[in-house]
Amino acid sequence: MKKPLQIGFCILGTLCLLGGGVVWWAHQQRNRILQWILQEVNQNLNGQLSAKGLEFTPFANGSGMIFTLQAVAICDSACAYHHTNLLSVQYLSVGIGVENLLKGAFSLQSVGLENGSVRLFTQKNGYSNVAFFRSKNTRGNHLSSPNRFADQFFGGLKNVNFKNIAFQLDDSTTHKRFAFRLQNITNDLSRTPTHWHTRWQGGVYFEGLTFNAERGTFLQQKMTQTDFNLRFDPLQKYLYVDSSRLQIENDWFGLRGVFGFLEKGVFKLAIQTDTIATARALRIVPKLLAKTIADFGILPVVKANIKLNGLLNEGGTPCIDIAFQTDTFSYQTPLGPLTSIKATANYTNHLDTTRSTSDQNSRISVTRLNGLFYGVIPYRAVFTVSDLNAPQLAMNAILQADLARCNEFLDERYRFGEGKAVVTYRYRGKLFPLFDQKRNALNGQLTGKITLQKGNFRYNPQDVQISHVTGEIRFDQNTVRVLFLHLMHQRNLVKMSGLITGLLPFLFDSRGKVAADWAISTPDLGLDWIQNTKNTAPEQYKKRSLSTLIDNLLARLNCKLTVVANGVRFRQFRATQVRGKVYLNSKSAQLENIKMNAFGGSFSLSGGVKNLAAPIRQLYANGTISKADVKKVFQGFENFSQKTITDQHLSGTLSTQFSFNANVKKDFSILPNSMSAKVNIALEKGELTHFEPLKRVQRFIFKRRNFDQIRFATIQNEFNLAGKEVAINKMAIESSVLTMFVEGIYSFDNKTDLLLQIPLRNFKRRSADYELEKYDLQNLKGPNVFLRAVEIDGDIKIKYNLFKRGRQ
Repeated sequence: MKKPLQIGFCILGTLCLLGGGVVWWAHQQRNRILQWILQEVNQNLNGQLSAKGLEFTPFANGSGMIFTLQAVAICDSACAYHHTNLLSVQYLSVGIGVENLLKGAFSLQSVGLENGSVRLFTQKNGYSNVAFFRSKNTRGNHLSSPNRFADQFFGGLKNVNFKNIAFQLDDSTTHKRFAFRLQNITNDLSRTPTHWHTRWQGGVYFEGLTFNAERGTFLQQKMTQTDFNLRFDPLQKYLYVDSSRLQIENDWFGLRGVFGFLEKGVFKLAIQTDTIATARALRIVPKLLAKTIADFGILPVVKANIKLNGLLNEGGTPCIDIAFQTDTFSYQTPLGPLTSIKATANYTNHLDTTRSTSDQNSRISVTRLNGLFYGVIPYRAVFTVSDLNAPQLAMNAILQADLARCNEFLDERYRFGEGKAVVTYRYRGKLFPLFDQKRNALNGQLTGKITLQKGNFRYNPQDVQISHVTGEIRFDQNTVRVLFLHLMHQRNLVKMSGLITGLLPFLFDSRGKVAADWAISTPDLGLDWIQNTKNTAPEQYKKRSLSTLIDNLLARLNCKLTVVANGVRFRQFRATQVRGKVYLNSKSAQLENIKMNAFGGSFSLSGGVKNLAAPIRQLYANGTISKADVKKVFQGFENFSQKTITDQHLSGTLSTQFSFNANVKKDFSILPNSMSAKVNIALEKGELTHFEPLKRVQRFIFKRRNFDQIRFATIQNEFNLAGKEVAINKMAIESSVLTMFVEGIYSFDNKTDLLLQIPLRNFKRRSADYELEKYDLQNLKGPNVFLRAVEIDGDIKIKYNLFKRGRQ
């Protein structure tokens, strides 16, 4: 055991002795080595290398000899004119193998640069200080090729390290500028017969990469971590970037590419990333480009494959092609939120290959976009954005909705049942701004279609139920055309069509007026739902964004309805062949020249309701009734809210002209005290049946005559209504039982007070075929009996009136 140990110690001692000798020899030769390095570089390269001293560290990094040059500077042959050093470093370390050192050969094994800068530039006249690296013939300063010196001097190089070295490249001919600082880079080298191979790792701080000064700077003031696999072909002057990675903040990018340095120089670079958020990516690209992208308001996480293709030694922006897929994101459209969006898209800045690369020659193409409108309606779109300098949008989109799912973004007032809606549209125009506030119009051309299929809908506040809704609607940037809209309401088919203007401007700014010209045709139109208004204000419902939009729209909608109905029903009112126009807005409803057949005659009406949003509304109307059955008139108007003279008592043919005003409640019930009216009537062939107040006249006179069924001559008179009282001007009533003249007040509120004048000529017997006469009120002759009909406790009392006076 002892003998092997002795042999080992002997060998170790011999190696130490040899190593110490080499170290001593190298220390003694350091000045010679310094002079040799300076001489070799200065004789073979086109410039000047200088250093103030050299330090020697034996076997640093585990192998070889390390010589550290201090205060090193390199400048090219024209340095006297431009005064810019190509290289200035505090320390430049070179490693030389022991074997080479003992042979007197100074081939480098490692190089390290610390605390300094490297600056490469190309002047406007085309001169570049990179000419320093071109070797020259020692006999005549003529450039020689190939560069045998570089091959001999750097041929054994295995490691290059950079610590706090700033690199800057300025090209005045192409307006390129690259500036970055290598903070701590390790670079292991190996060589094959055709290529240099290196593994580059470490931190790099980028001041910025400027390919085109007008476009701005990439990677401005960004810290990165690098892990590059590089190959260099010294013969063809190509640098290959094999599978490599670059980390910027929290995002890793995969890199592959090639750089060619001959003549114009070319480069192709492929970049791949899986997890970068657009907001972070915008901090890498130039500010102008970042602002353009940010203006879209779409900043999702994306997976992207980026391809760059350009010339190193010429100006202009490289060709850029990007294919990317987004993670799920949301976007707020002018019409509402779009959620759960995923998109596949690509970008190019050389759309037209005959033009130069630029924003104007750029296009973003979204080949697939899926999302949910209001979180429930499936939405699909494809679109392009061309010319990023003045973005132009071309979009095709489709929404397909099961109507029942739309209840999720409507409050409880609006409820959809089954049915489907399909919306398709096409837009061509500006992207920014999409809507011109000054012109109150879209900045482009819009066309689209809405198709409704078997829809069901209920409006709860007024219990309106609609079913089997089918329709087709076309729209553009100016108008919405309802080609047809068919629905069932109360088992009746209602057909609609119309034109809407101002809708799209309203959807973008929610301020403008919207006008609709609408036509409605139906065999039977029931209006009883109008009185079903519930006392629940919209603000009492749970807020929903689309409901709010509908409320705002209705508040600004001015609608003109042309109504054609074979029949109309409201409470006891019945009419046929209804024709006319109705004007609606949030504050009022106006009827214009509504004509119809009603009450067995004809009826024309104009009027409306004001203050629709208030608890108490103002009703006004004027119209004419011609040749109508008075019984049906009283039935249709529910006996005018009084019980004294009803449809059970009257018959005859009525013609009238009237004007009427009153306040009504939300259910359109009239407030009697607010009524005012002026009515001119002509009642022909009138009969009064079973009218108790008149039968009571028999207690005083004509007890043998038939007061149970009385025929009248034509009655013509003017009535004035104020509140619950009707002022009756003096009128003649010529009947089958007597002739009398009536004037005074008829009241709906127990205040009736009428003066009855009965000529004594009535005592002449009247047979069943008595011929009714017409009297001149201005020339009444003969004696008379005067009675008063006064309402007491809801009952009409008849009594003598000796003073011939009634309540005025």
